[in-house]
Amino acid sequence: VFKLSEDTCVKIYADEKYRILEEEAYKKLKGFSCAPDIYEVGSKYIIMEYIDGDILNHHLTLDWISMSISIKLLAILDELIEYGAKFIDIELNNTIIKEDGSIKIIDVINVFQNESKIPVYLLNSLAKHKQLLTFMEHVKILDRTKYDNWVRFIDIFPI
Repeated sequence: VFKLSEDTCVKIYADEKYRILEEEAYKKLKGFSCAPDIYEVGSKYIIMEYIDGDILNHHLTLDWISMSISIKLLAILDELIEYGAKFIDIELNNTIIKEDGSIKIIDVINVFQNESKIPVYLLNSLAKHKQLLTFMEHVKILDRTKYDNWVRFIDIFPI
């Protein structure tokens, strides 16, 4: 990915099939509040909105996960379900917190290709940051159904 201007970047693909898969995912997510806008598609590239902010994975090395971030992460997962995604998960390296506090996700190639109802990447990354238990306490307050479905998997993560 290369920044072209203050508000655009280009993602270049070594293999056109991956560009096609990601383009299809972005088309299915048209209107999804947390995805970048797409401006142009070529055979091995996509020009899209440049998202300026802090990668959530990096942010969590400096600061504790807040209730606000937990609310936003759960909202993203719910919105992915509304769009018919099969891969209901968030990779923290592909999640950007903008200066205004909103969150965007990038690299959506897997949301319709892979299948996962439990956010394994999200929970595992939070465990690596020693923040899984705090996040799960937030989930317990915010969405008891998700908490009940996810808590039984806590033992598989390195707490």
